[in-house]
Amino acid sequence: MPLDSINVRVFDEPKDAPIYRLPEYKAVTLDSVAVVGKGTVNGNPTVDLIFSDGQGQKYMALVKGSFLETIGELVKSKCKS
Repeated sequence: MPLDSINVRVFDEPKDAPIYRLPEYKAVTLDSVAVVGKGTVNGNPTVDLIFSDGQGQKYMALVKGSFLETIGELVKSKCKS
């Protein structure tokens, strides 16, 4: 099921952003991305993000394309400032 909503926080500088420390957070590697043109029931795009950790465990996040477009716009706005 695609992600419908999430808490997105935007920070101006690294000192303002959270610090994610081990072992509470596991480091993963983004291995692949699959864009599915008509991934939702309504025919909208979805994006599958495939991750793995150091032990070979695999993880998948399925997000709506519109969510990534919104994140992209946030990143673009920070590049201009």
